[in-house]
Amino acid sequence: YFEAYQGEQELGGRELHLSEVVALGKPIILNFWAAQCPPCQIEMPEFQEYYNKNRKKVVMLGVDIGALAGLGLPENAILVLHDLKITYPAVTTVDHHIHDEYKLLGLPATYFINSSGQIAETWTGLLTKEKLEELADALIKAEP
Repeated sequence: YFEAYQGEQELGGRELHLSEVVALGKPIILNFWAAQCPPCQIEMPEFQEYYNKNRKKVVMLGVDIGALAGLGLPENAILVLHDLKITYPAVTTVDHHIHDEYKLLGLPATYFINSSGQIAETWTGLLTKEKLEELADALIKAEP
């Protein structure tokens, strides 16, 4: 269960489940982050750049789990989005099962999910621009 900070129009609502994002019919780049996670902030402008170029082909979704991870409150996350000029959809969650569901080992963590809702690739840690483009382009190319 997610609550949107921004991107409600693109996502189709303010409060939603991942299944509703999958129902949009596009591959999803799901990035878990937190306000007090320096590597998360380093890669966010790269995600923004990729989103700017590919927003018609892919759903970019930033999921702030700072409150769950003890790495910042929602108001801290909103400031980070504003300061870094991030415009892609961003949500937060208070679902404690998210760690188990996604087997989160650390932050940032990025999941490349196909339009059927299956995880095609995962990446824990900082994604370089090149690696993001490689994994995201492969996700998009694999679509039927």
